Parts: sequence; structure tokens; C-alpha cells
Amino acid sequence: MENQERHFFAGGNTAKGFRHFYGSILQGIDPLFLLTGGPGAGTSAIIRMVGEAALDRGLNVEWIHTPLNRERYDGVLIPALHMGVVDNSAPYCYEPVAPGVIEHMIHAESVWDSSRLAVHKDEIVRLSQGVTDYRKQATQAFAKALQIHDDWEHLYISNMNMDAATEVTREMIQTLLGEQTQQRSPRIRHQYFGAATCIGAVDYIQDLTKTITKRYFIKGRPGSGKSTMLKKIAAAAEQKGYDAEVFHCGFDPNSLDMVVIPERSVAIFDSTAPHEYFPDRETDEIVDMYTRTIVPGTDERFARELTEIKSKYAGKMAEATKLLAKANEQQERLIALYQAASDLEATANLAKQLIRKIDELM
Repeated sequence: MENQERHFFAGGNTAKGFRHFYGSILQGIDPLFLLTGGPGAGTSAIIRMVGEAALDRGLNVEWIHTPLNRERYDGVLIPALHMGVVDNSAPYCYEPVAPGVIEHMIHAESVWDSSRLAVHKDEIVRLSQGVTDYRKQATQAFAKALQIHDDWEHLYISNMNMDAATEVTREMIQTLLGEQTQQRSPRIRHQYFGAATCIGAVDYIQDLTKTITKRYFIKGRPGSGKSTMLKKIAAAAEQKGYDAEVFHCGFDPNSLDMVVIPERSVAIFDSTAPHEYFPDRETDEIVDMYTRTIVPGTDERFARELTEIKSKYAGKMAEATKLLAKANEQQERLIALYQAASDLEATANLAKQLIRKIDELM
């Protein structure tokens, strides 16, 4: 049987600033190797080498992608060994529970030649500040987009049949979880399936649900109760003793976009833009919150207002994405300066130390 790879994000560039779920994702990971350093310290390369070594040994891996640029990695988990390697540089800064016992610090910045970096001091300071400033400006643009999105939601919330929404939620909880309750403490893991990146919104829904037997695609509008229903489903799963993977919105981390219940092999997710999909398996099913919960004719009655709101929202989202692209451009230039002053053999040796740990645990 082919070993499995899964992809997701631990952190996100959201309307609330950078928000991460290391505290949830890293529960039970022991040993946990925390990489320190910064841009160009080789953390992504180390993570990639460790993950590839695990795959070569027939182990399943979970890749944690970088939300600014998904081509880079922030971590890799090896579930069978309860082992993880993650970048703990800013903006993550995960607080160790038991340093030296559970968590082990790997100082990736040790590969730098400081004397070679000193020549580029002014440029490094300028680029570092540029990354910070552009990310801050992107957050501000996302925050304004969220305000517009709130107005969008209000139009539908004020035209929602609350009883119908309650009934749909009740039906879905029954369908997804059934009557059985397990007498156990479930594991609820919070993460993101997507992120606002330097190239726009990206997601790994299809990857994360590829082994799931039954998938429910929620259709609807902003404010039609999608996230509220998902929160109630996640709470019901926990109450009934089922492990659940809870995926937050990469734009508004207070909202949910997907819940996966592995033991039941079911997934239910918000299947609207910017992560819109349609059923492509016989077992896939649509849950239409617009037709089930919103007063008929709402789209038509508020057509003019909706057109204006959608235009403003799209403009702010595009502005935020351009700012993230500028942040990434500065970041990549910064990485190049550090890599030019790095000992690549030393980076490879750090990865080899971690790969030896895989062999010890197997």
C-alpha cells in the first residue's frame, strides 16, 4: 500500500493578523524538534529532507505549508512515530512544554557565516522591515475586507429562517454522527486547509478528503449559517467522543470551513468561493443552505446592494494579495542573502541528525 501524504497549514495571514494552531496541532507530538533561525536558515529545506526520508522508509507524513508561500514548509509530522519537526521562528514562537524532554531545539541559524552577513547589514534590515510592513498592510486590507464581508452576511442573516437552519444542523449532526456516544476523551485538532498566500487563496481540501468515504459540500451565501452549523457539528462530535479535525477559515479564523470525523470517514465543508468544488464521486452530496434557510428571492431583492458589496470586497482582497506578494518578494530576497552566507553542508548535517532519529524510533 502506498504511503500517504497530507497537506495543510498551521498558520494563516488573516483579517485578525497572523494566527496559528501549533498548540493544537502539536499535542501528543513527542519528540518535537523546534527549528530556530529565520529567513534563509534552511528550515524549509531541513523539513523537506526529513519528510522525504520518512516517505522513503514507508512512513506517512503530514506536510505543514508556509502560508505566505506554500512552496515552502513550516513543518512535517510523522504520525506513526509521534515525531514532528517544525519551524519555530517568528511569527510562530511556540512555547515549549518540557524543553529538552519533549521539545528539542535545533539552531538552524548556526549554519550562517556572520561575517559574510555583516556586509549586507543595511539591506537585511531594510528587507526585514519591508516584510513586516507589507504584512501589516495586508492585515489591514484583510480587516477592511472582513468589515465589508460582515455587511454582506447581514443581508442574508436578516433574511434567514432560523428554525430551518436549526433543523438542517440537527439533520446533519444525526447523519454524520448517528446515535452512538463513545465513552472516551476525543482528540480535537484545529488547523487550516487553506491560506491567503502571495498568489491568492489556495487550499488542500481535495487532498485532505481523498480517503474520506462520504463528503458533504455546503453551498450557500455569506451569512447563510455554514460556519455556525460546522461549529455545532464539531461540538457534537466532541460531546459524542469522536476525534475531529476542525479547519478554520484562513480569512477569518473565528469561522470554520470544514470538519472531518476520521472514525466515521465523513467530511463536511464550505464549498463556496474561494474554495468552491462540486461533487465528483457517487457518494458526494450537496447541502444547500441558501435554498434551505434563506427567504426565497433574497438574491434578486438585494441585487444592487450585493453587486456593490461584492465589488468592494473583491477590491480589498485583491489589494491584500498584492501586499502579500510584495512581502514575499522581500522575503525571498532576504532568504537569498542568508543562503549565500550559509554552509549548505551544515544544513544537510542538521537534517541527517533528525533522519537518524527517525531510524531510532522505527
